[in-house]
Amino acid sequence: FLNGEVGMLEAKMNLERVGDFNPAAPEVVTQEAIKIGSSSALISGLVTPNGSPTLAWFEWGPELESATEPVCIGEIGKFVPIFMDLTGLAPGTEYKFRVVAKNGVGFSKGKTLTFKTSPSPPPPPSGQ
Repeated sequence: FLNGEVGMLEAKMNLERVGDFNPAAPEVVTQEAIKIGSSSALISGLVTPNGSPTLAWFEWGPELESATEPVCIGEIGKFVPIFMDLTGLAPGTEYKFRVVAKNGVGFSKGKTLTFKTSPSPPPPPSGQ
């Protein structure tokens, strides 16, 4: 009889722990840019929603003045990857970027990283 009561009490405590779960602001990690060319780069990040529906996007540009369209990450998962292929970039230019996420609990910005686009290729030699 006592073991049954202990089991019921443990089950009730577990239910209360689940019921006491409080969503938190999202966690974000900015990752290094890859596939960097003279006019494009692929940027990525990881987002953990922490139990609340979450939107994520990138701030980017020479001074972080641009932003990508937000994408819905959902509310569950850990280290959900997001990617953005930036195109139309100026050759030989340094760009900053970071992942940003927002949910009903809070707002988080990842570490700002940089990349530099390749210089323009030299023009083909003239026919001599």
